[in-house]
Amino acid sequence: MVGAPFEDVNDVIDAGAVFTFRSPADPSGWGNQMWTQANAFAGSWPAAYDRFGWTLAIAEYSPFYPWLAIGTPYEDVNGRADAGAVQILYYDNSIRALNTIGQQLWTQDSTGILDAAE
Repeated sequence: MVGAPFEDVNDVIDAGAVFTFRSPADPSGWGNQMWTQANAFAGSWPAAYDRFGWTLAIAEYSPFYPWLAIGTPYEDVNGRADAGAVQILYYDNSIRALNTIGQQLWTQDSTGILDAAE
């Protein structure tokens, strides 16, 4: 996986993207994919300088079911410029790739998160 936070998306400068690649060591593993805010999250659109993919973290929520956290440090949140967000995609074992089913978007304004977006 590679974060490309300075990737232009549909002429939107520095909107950002994340690329996943099939491993030569495990050709049946992760598929080659390009994720942006446009295809990763319903109701979320790339904006200039959001820098989707600035940080990436992978973990397993159960054996063989990893998820990917994608940092978007300059995402505007409820009218607050550059408040930031973390977006979660889950691996779908049936298609051997990330999928939007169960996707999540977290900000400081999310329920259960202390404080508020600044």
